[in-house]
Amino acid sequence: MADVEMLLKSDKNILTRLKGDGDFRSKESIELLRQADIVVTNPRFIPA
Repeated sequence: MADVEMLLKSDKNILTRLKGDGDFRSKESIELLRQADIVVTNPRFIPA
């Protein structure tokens, strides 16, 4: 968490809460994805 704290303290990075529910298919999420250089997601859950 120390590295995340360091990134958030940088003037180049900001923390902004989503207006919607965070669904990756929403207009808000798609716009953020278009602006991003790197996107990290959780792997899909496959039940055994």
